[in-house]
Amino acid sequence: MGQYTYKCPSCQSVREIERTMDEWRKEFRCRECGEVMRHQISVPTILIDGSDPSFPTAAGKWTRDRMRRMAKEKKTMAEHGTYK
Repeated sequence: MGQYTYKCPSCQSVREIERTMDEWRKEFRCRECGEVMRHQISVPTILIDGSDPSFPTAAGKWTRDRMRRMAKEKKTMAEHGTYK
């Protein structure tokens, strides 16, 4: 399911309707005047702010990668006496 925006060419009313991917092309009539509404291309509303643990921020990923790299370098230094 997704939100699709439709606009009436006659009265200019706009509605967002939840439909499946297969349904978005089906006709939808305006509640105000009965005219067939047209599908509008709109910006998707996606929020990725890093507060969700399943969607870490880029800074968090960079920090974890850096910590792994530092641990690997420390281990290499202990084994060989130098970085390789």
